[in-house]
Amino acid sequence: MTKINFEVPFRLMLILFLGIILGISLSTIFLYSKKFSITLNNPKPKSNPVDVRNARSFTLNQYNRSLADELTRDVRVLCWVLTMPENHKKKAIHVKNTWGKRCNKLLFMSTTADSELNTISLPVVETRTSLWDKTRFALQYIYNYHFDEADWFLKADDDSYYIMENVRYMLSQYHSKTSLYFGHRYASKFVDSGYMAGGGYILSKKAVEKFVTKLMHDKNSCRIEDEGAEDLELGKCFENQTLFIDDRDMLNQKRFFPVGVMEHFNPKTENNTFWYDRMMYYNSKFGGLDCCSDLIVNLHYINPKQMYMYDYLIYNVHPFGLEKNSTEKLPPKISLNEIIKSSDEPIFFKPLFWSGLCADKNIFNLSITIERMAKNNFSLSFRLVLIIFLGIILGISLSSIFIFPKKISIALNNLRPKTKHVNMRNASSFSLREYNESMADELTRKVRVLCWVLTMPENHKKKAIHVKNTWGKRCTKLLFMSTTADSNLNTIGLPVQETRSSLWDKTRFALQYVYNYHFDEADWFLKADDDSYASIHADSGYMAGGGYILSKKALEKFVTKLMHDKKNCKITNEGAEDLELGKCFENQTLFIDDRDKLKQKRFFPAGIMEHINPKTSNNAYWYNRMLYYDSKYGGLECCSDLLVNLHYINPREMYMLEHLFYKAHPFGLDKNSTETLPPKISLNEIIKSSDEPSNATEFKNYKSHHIIHHIFEEDEKFK
Repeated sequence: MTKINFEVPFRLMLILFLGIILGISLSTIFLYSKKFSITLNNPKPKSNPVDVRNARSFTLNQYNRSLADELTRDVRVLCWVLTMPENHKKKAIHVKNTWGKRCNKLLFMSTTADSELNTISLPVVETRTSLWDKTRFALQYIYNYHFDEADWFLKADDDSYYIMENVRYMLSQYHSKTSLYFGHRYASKFVDSGYMAGGGYILSKKAVEKFVTKLMHDKNSCRIEDEGAEDLELGKCFENQTLFIDDRDMLNQKRFFPVGVMEHFNPKTENNTFWYDRMMYYNSKFGGLDCCSDLIVNLHYINPKQMYMYDYLIYNVHPFGLEKNSTEKLPPKISLNEIIKSSDEPIFFKPLFWSGLCADKNIFNLSITIERMAKNNFSLSFRLVLIIFLGIILGISLSSIFIFPKKISIALNNLRPKTKHVNMRNASSFSLREYNESMADELTRKVRVLCWVLTMPENHKKKAIHVKNTWGKRCTKLLFMSTTADSNLNTIGLPVQETRSSLWDKTRFALQYVYNYHFDEADWFLKADDDSYASIHADSGYMAGGGYILSKKALEKFVTKLMHDKKNCKITNEGAEDLELGKCFENQTLFIDDRDKLKQKRFFPAGIMEHINPKTSNNAYWYNRMLYYDSKYGGLECCSDLLVNLHYINPREMYMLEHLFYKAHPFGLDKNSTETLPPKISLNEIIKSSDEPSNATEFKNYKSHHIIHHIFEEDEKFK
């Protein structure tokens, strides 16, 4: 056996140890020096403050925007939208009117100039196969003319929607001078590293610089021909050149939604063989409310109507009485080593070595390395210099890892791995959206609401079960009125023939059943269809059937008096239930206007997107002819912050609304003060606040002089 001489390696190891001590000392001095601290913090030139407020001029929902505004100044994001001439007015203009105004800089990349959008006309032939060429020219244009105006560069399609507050929150933890590539990651047989879905991805400043100055002209890295799938080709370019950042949050819940958002939430999708399942790079739950993060970043395949709907639902609507427990805080910066440690490889991909830091993957096996150096024909002095230099580098590295975990040196920033697949774990101040529910709980105790849902046997599993799984569980009591018993729903089998024309008969039997068996369990009785989400409405001479609410006294009066009186009510089986109920209550009860104090509607009897769509305000639409009160229809100013009822909601939309109302939120927007319950409204105040249409003065006078006394002459509370 050959005897190994340990004398020289021992001396070199001693020199190495001294080098490490020296490296740690130097890093301590520099990290605490003012000059180096400024360099590490990488201050960015302050951009002009951007107004990222809601698109609405009138709102009840007041926010403390200090944190969101701080992020807008410090995390500068340039958004560039890939569009085409035929979509300028169909799609792109709606990006500009909604989420696009919250970008620090917004650019539209097309092939034709448009003064309304200020589009950039790229020298590309407009075809589906030219997307890769458009992307290359777009990134080159941005680098040439807008590179210093932002630190992050966000790509979107003209059917994408971003929540910019959450974009900035995600990016705030990273250094833009490191080459980073964010998005929803697809697996591909064409590129081992995968690629980010084209509906939305984000590049750091360094990544854009590297792509334009080096990669896009290198045929060994990128495709230099015109045609190609832009997202796949960009992934190929960045393979072995940048860090691919996982889009999931600390709970492994996705923040980017490359397919339609409702497909992600739909519980049935969990068991479907869907193309998206085969494309997922990371193991991630798909389908159901647990799939998705509170801090949504990107939605894809969003049509213009949906853009306005999401702007309204995300930035204005909120359930009354739910307050976040604490003020949100920005997470600390993530060092390069923390990024590497958080790597989370998919089980079907082989882990890659951290090969970018040094050429020799065994460099950290010090005994082998030093032995190897000792056997080389270097002079002793030269070896000593190399060893002490290696020791200094290791010392600085160790201090960055163990002594200053929240800081990262410029040396480590530049010595990044070639391709490392990173699972981003933000150090969020909350995991799920945590609420102070004291006000909501108080309301639940004091305002008892029985919800009864009108359904039919064929809809028990298609629709009604989803009401039970979503908003229905917040009712004090939930009943399903059908014509067949169902143990899963505990339906009430009403003695009615199941036809469209029998809705009035079902309603009469349902109200009688509620009065006979559940009258003392609630104070308010809310009716909903199985395609409604929460309920109330008052919009004309009768309440829309998609959702209305009766007081205890109104229910009692209907069952004990009106429903059997043919002078007031239709006593035959058939009829439109909402219209017939309105006839019954005419001159017998007060019809309460559903609008809030800003005259903005709280009930949506037509599809919600029809209400908010700006174009609808100019359309000759059936709903416009049915409006009882003068009310703005179409556009974001139409509708109240305290939305109550939505109609024509399919099951997938119900789960989406659950997520938006009770989980998702834009980071950094906090209400200014705790909500308080409003005082009770007296009868006289109700009458004074009535706002009749101009063509109803006769009815108004009749109501003032006759109904007030007639309706409540037997009600001791109002005598």
